[in-house]
Amino acid sequence: MAVVAILIVLSVTLVLLNWYKGRREAFRVLKKNGIVGPEPDFLTGNFRQLLGEKNVPRQGQWLKDFGDVHGYYLGTKPTVVIKDTELLKKIQIKDFQKFHARRTLREVGSIDAHSRYKNMLIFQEGNN
Repeated sequence: MAVVAILIVLSVTLVLLNWYKGRREAFRVLKKNGIVGPEPDFLTGNFRQLLGEKNVPRQGQWLKDFGDVHGYYLGTKPTVVIKDTELLKKIQIKDFQKFHARRTLREVGSIDAHSRYKNMLIFQEGNN
């Protein structure tokens, strides 16, 4: 009976350590790629900071604090914000094939499928 209890405790410990390591690695993606941004919360990334009516002022503050290209995390998913119009042109036109399957705002629940925004270029989804 004691052996079973030890194996259960050991298994749970290994699962938690593996989860912790994966989460820590997920929050290193932006820094590894040289993208600055706010420090993410271990459980929610920067999601809690973006909830509510403070979202737009927070985004504006991050633009001031981190510049025209910065990133944050929605959960463990990295999100990159680009305000630099020349870089946006390059991504949208020259390098579009590299970015065609990006996550859309519809996926995070901000844009309704029947809204007036559904036909805008930025909300279009590519084929994988």
